[in-house]
Amino acid sequence: MGITSLALLALLTLLVVFSGKEAVPILVFVLRPGAMRYSFDDSFASQELISKSSALHDWLHRLQELGFFLLGVKVEKLPLWGRAYREVALVSQEAETYASIVLHGDGSPASLYFYTPFQSGGMVFTRNYAPASEAESERLSVKNVPTQNFKEILESHEYRLRVFKERGLVPLAGFSQQARIEATRAFYASEYARRPGQLVLSPSVLGFYVSLLLLLGAAYWFAIASR
Repeated sequence: MGITSLALLALLTLLVVFSGKEAVPILVFVLRPGAMRYSFDDSFASQELISKSSALHDWLHRLQELGFFLLGVKVEKLPLWGRAYREVALVSQEAETYASIVLHGDGSPASLYFYTPFQSGGMVFTRNYAPASEAESERLSVKNVPTQNFKEILESHEYRLRVFKERGLVPLAGFSQQARIEATRAFYASEYARRPGQLVLSPSVLGFYVSLLLLLGAAYWFAIASR
């Protein structure tokens, strides 16, 4: 095997390692959902993060005007060396609903969602992130309302929630950080989050598949050629 072939294999190996850094934790989570770690930042870290972004402070104030109070900054961390995702978590007792401001890496607001799980499974989930997939079933309603009008998003959520309550489903929105963590586990265990291909066909995982296939294909080709 020549120097060029070895260099190509080395390059493809680096590509597999690079793409696998993000893909492997996702695949571990797919196989073992319980490996995802959930927690809340301490109050000092939460306030420090919120104070850094005037836009985040504005979003938080607008939600508080709608009757939501702050629970803290929730952290979802993928297994192994996987990324940590942060969101500012709130809850409304009157609306029986959680609200969360999903954050960019720099702490600025990325999107907003409202979430109400039910005691016997299922949920109502409403967000302003348009590209995400929607779903409707007997116990499930996931809808995108692409607007910056938080009241409009909440009204859509509350209307659909009322429909489910009229069918006898009971909202389960607790008012502590631990209750919010349990609700997060329920979301990732839901039929919506566990749909086939939801994560294993994500761009980062697909990139890992492609780089791994290229490496294996090149190794096989060079092995045959060197005989």
